[in-house]
Amino acid sequence: MSTNEIEQKKYKWLNQYTSYGKSFHGQSCLDFVRGLAPTSLLDIGTGNGKFCKEIKKYVDVVYGLEWAIDIWDENKEDGIKYFKCAAQEIPLPDKSVDIVTSFDFFEHIIPQDVDKVMKEMIRVCKRAMIHR
Repeated sequence: MSTNEIEQKKYKWLNQYTSYGKSFHGQSCLDFVRGLAPTSLLDIGTGNGKFCKEIKKYVDVVYGLEWAIDIWDENKEDGIKYFKCAAQEIPLPDKSVDIVTSFDFFEHIIPQDVDKVMKEMIRVCKRAMIHR
């Protein structure tokens, strides 16, 4: 079993038996992001998609990336495109989104993948990245 498969199994179990994955870690950054007036945004490690749903009120094009997206049924919001994949290979073209965000995300990345994830974030980002 690969590291990603082990991690997926762990988070599926946590979501099923605890309140894990139901937080809204990006809430404190909503006004800041709105102030940047982006037309497009990618939220990496979007979890339950709450940040995507809230920011969609102000941003035309919103993407959420979450490899465990299938465990959160509420992530079917119209107008938001969700990618079920790991952040090491973001399925978007170079410089395709104004803002890339991630909240409570990097501690879930195994150390040997951090550089690759950061390079992917930089690759798709046009203006700014916000990580908290």
